[in-house]
Amino acid sequence: MLLVTLGTNEYPFRRPISWLQTLVEQGQLQESVFIQYGSTSIGKLSQSPLIESASLIPQVDLIDLAKQARLVITHGGDGSVRLLSKLGVSFVVVPRLAAYGEHTDNHQLQLLDCFGLSDNHACLSIDDLQRHLQSPPENSLDSMFSDIPRLAEHFEAAYPGVCV
Repeated sequence: MLLVTLGTNEYPFRRPISWLQTLVEQGQLQESVFIQYGSTSIGKLSQSPLIESASLIPQVDLIDLAKQARLVITHGGDGSVRLLSKLGVSFVVVPRLAAYGEHTDNHQLQLLDCFGLSDNHACLSIDDLQRHLQSPPENSLDSMFSDIPRLAEHFEAAYPGVCV
């Protein structure tokens, strides 16, 4: 089973959906897929018997699905990358990019670089996705994040009494 999580951002995120649609149409994807699609339309994918989907799901359910999945395909949000790293599951990141109207900037791509994930976990094309589906990357990243404070914790420490 694959888990695809597109987050809850208000910007459409069609690239991973179009890649999955192509793979389904070409018969290259033959396992079940759960898609958490947020505000992005999944179009014809919803008609495939391989696909289950929901706009939003509780985090506890998302965690259960991630633990069951052979591979998680996620957007590049900081919280998602940290959570998947901590869970020890295999995942790849499709960063939202400004050039496609998926976000206002390329911070998700920059986060991949900062976290050192660009080489093994980045998914920037359908070719990358096919490669990761054939050989999912191992996850040995939990220790990398254990000593790094979350951004909110940093601001709380830097500006005591200001952040609520």
